[in-house]
Amino acid sequence: MAAMSTRSATTVDEYLAALPADKRAALQWLRRHIRAAAPTARECISYGIPAFRLDGKLLVHFGAAARHCAFYPGAVVESHKDDLAGYDTSKGTVRFPPESPLPAALIRKLVKAQIARRAARRQRPALDAARRVKSRRMPRPQDFRRIALGLKGAVEGAHMGHPDFRANGRIFAALHGDGLKGMVKLTPDQQQEFVQQYPAAFEPESGAWGRQGCTAVRLDSVDEDTLGAALTLARRNVESRPAGRTRPRRVPARVGGRKT
Repeated sequence: MAAMSTRSATTVDEYLAALPADKRAALQWLRRHIRAAAPTARECISYGIPAFRLDGKLLVHFGAAARHCAFYPGAVVESHKDDLAGYDTSKGTVRFPPESPLPAALIRKLVKAQIARRAARRQRPALDAARRVKSRRMPRPQDFRRIALGLKGAVEGAHMGHPDFRANGRIFAALHGDGLKGMVKLTPDQQQEFVQQYPAAFEPESGAWGRQGCTAVRLDSVDEDTLGAALTLARRNVESRPAGRTRPRRVPARVGGRKT
């Protein structure tokens, strides 16, 4: 019987069961120590990978890619750079080889720091809201480009006269010609979550591309953190997508309001 793909997993156990033994063991270790640090958190699958929710809100994610495992504890990565020296990190992400899992003490420290960060935000709601309003700036096309090219292995190309962004030879994002929208290649499940949570900012592209997960982003309606999260997912999708899965059978009549 063929092994189940992680893409069809609906529980953390199913996701882990579909992995090779070394990655499964590394992520089981990570899972165990996340639980130890946040015993009241509940497991779920979010954006196609395992996650923990605390008080109904996402706390941390973890998952496996083609050549590494990853832990996504959020903004505390930036404030713990010294602890993470020697690891491959980027915004909110710690990557590690499955044969060298993260130390238990480090996992617990990052999870507890994320819990403390969230608690502090709840204790100062008015101040936090004021800071968000003051610092909030809608991304521009150059911000979309900067975030996309800041992701691992990303390069800029062009498709149908529009700038696009690729990794492993596959397009994961693009800018519309009008400069008002971008496109991120999500999975259908990821697309549904973004559209439900941010309906003013995200919508499926038209036609077959949209049904397969290509998602338009209105740059005047999304903040930079949310845009960064969508681009990061899109970049990870092209890294983990099997080579045999390519493009939809039929090219849609319009993408982003322009004829293809």
